[in-house]
Amino acid sequence: MPQDAPETRDVVVDLAREVADLRARVCALERAVNPAAPASASDQLAATVAAVPAPTPAVAPALASGRPAASNLSAAVGRTLVALGGAFFLRSLTDSGTLPPLFGIAGGLLYGAAWLALADRAARQGRRLAASLHLLVSLLIVGPLLAETTVRLKLLAPAAAAVLLALLGLAQTHVAVRHGFRWFAALAATLTAALLAVLPVASGDLLPFVLALLAANAWLETAPWGERGLSLRWPFALAADLALGIVFLLALRPAGMPEGYVPLARGTAALLGLTLAALHLASAAARSLRGHHLLGGFEVVQGTLALAIGWTGALRATDEIGAALVGLAGLGLAAANYFIAFAVVERHAGHDRNFYAYATFGAVLALAGSHVLLSGAAQTAALAAFACASAALGVRFDRSTLRAHAALFFAATAAASGLPRAVAAGLTGRPDEPLQLGVALALAAGALCAYALARDGAVDGVRRMPLAVTEALLAIAGTGLVARALASLAPGDPGLGAAAATAAIALCALLLAAAAGRSGRPELRGLAIAWLVAGGVKLLVQDLPRGRPLTLFVAFACFGGALIVLPRLLSDGGGQAETDGAS
Repeated sequence: MPQDAPETRDVVVDLAREVADLRARVCALERAVNPAAPASASDQLAATVAAVPAPTPAVAPALASGRPAASNLSAAVGRTLVALGGAFFLRSLTDSGTLPPLFGIAGGLLYGAAWLALADRAARQGRRLAASLHLLVSLLIVGPLLAETTVRLKLLAPAAAAVLLALLGLAQTHVAVRHGFRWFAALAATLTAALLAVLPVASGDLLPFVLALLAANAWLETAPWGERGLSLRWPFALAADLALGIVFLLALRPAGMPEGYVPLARGTAALLGLTLAALHLASAAARSLRGHHLLGGFEVVQGTLALAIGWTGALRATDEIGAALVGLAGLGLAAANYFIAFAVVERHAGHDRNFYAYATFGAVLALAGSHVLLSGAAQTAALAAFACASAALGVRFDRSTLRAHAALFFAATAAASGLPRAVAAGLTGRPDEPLQLGVALALAAGALCAYALARDGAVDGVRRMPLAVTEALLAIAGTGLVARALASLAPGDPGLGAAAATAAIALCALLLAAAAGRSGRPELRGLAIAWLVAGGVKLLVQDLPRGRPLTLFVAFACFGGALIVLPRLLSDGGGQAETDGAS
């Protein structure tokens, strides 16, 4: 058998040593009689055998015993089952009244902590099988014990349970990570995070467990695990998101907290939400700026979730004064993100992912903060200023991100001004209310953005998309307002209103084609063609059902005339563009 080969070799070596020793003595007697005799082969054999190492003390007992590895596994599993039996023995002593409940709980927790310490010692001694089984025993004891004594038996206060669960769960995770037990580390982190997310609802006390989750998230961001423990942030972060979502869902109920739950003030819920958002945004910023690390999927996804849940929930949970403070916090975070993106991250090559992440967070927070703080014309003016500044800075520093933000802010300006409603009323032939001042501000901002973006002639391809979007929004707005003005000449006539909208679409298509002919810009040519297609669809869908012979004559004449003139304008534009390129 293969296991007997080393043992047989040791027996042969011992016999060879004895034979060599006998021959050495004989040779010694011969040299005493004849000192000039040469060294015999026996001397050489003795030297060779002496050089053969003897079996090591650690290996010899194992070889002598000949126990297979399966017996070691069986013994380890047996010890694990005995350890679990000890936990049930403590439970039986507590149930029978031999031990007071609190002593039983303390004994069970100490028992689980002791097995965690044994797992750490076994791992340091290189006994990985024993260490993994000891760690499993600790996991099976601590979490279920705390959950049962808190929810079913009501023997442990939720605050104490939250603290003990977070401390022991993180200790288990720490031991597993330090000794390279990746699966056990993931199991410990997931089990602890899941209990911390579920126990608030099961126990009826939300605050202690949410605070424990926030503390665990903060500790994990600075845990001394290096790259090995970064993936373990996911369970605790998602558990915190879920717990905060439950907090806002219950705390913001019109009827108040459900029966059986410990009351939680709305201001406390808002503070918890802002803490979650600030924690993950600050952690991502510190990690990427301190070591110039690229932001990973965790920072982007969790930062977005933390903002969506924490900041939005905090906004809903506060009154007007609190909402204003939350809005100011949003604008402050937006300024900080823009500063990090353009003043810090942009200086480091290869960090485009960080730049886009910070710039996007800045734009979203700027939109959210202005929506909370301002309304009406003030909000429109603020967003218009953001749009113009983004366009000017994007052209000045050649940043495609700021060009895209200019189009985004202009779209937000139009939405805040009431421009979409006015345009829709004009295109449907039902102008119902006078235009507001914000509409003029939005149109002026769009025109300034388009002018600034169009001056950057070196930009082409996909980088011209912000300009194309801005021009398309302006074209839609212009078409709707012209149609609105024409329809207002004969209010209450749906047929004439539909014909006026068709005439406005034809006029806008011709203006776009003429602008494309003068500038040679391809996006204007595409917009002109798109406008004619939209006009043809509208002619069939709206004009024919609503119109009468006179209004249909106006609509078909305007649209047909545009079909005749527009190809000439486009061909002249193409020839002009080719002439400019040749020159």
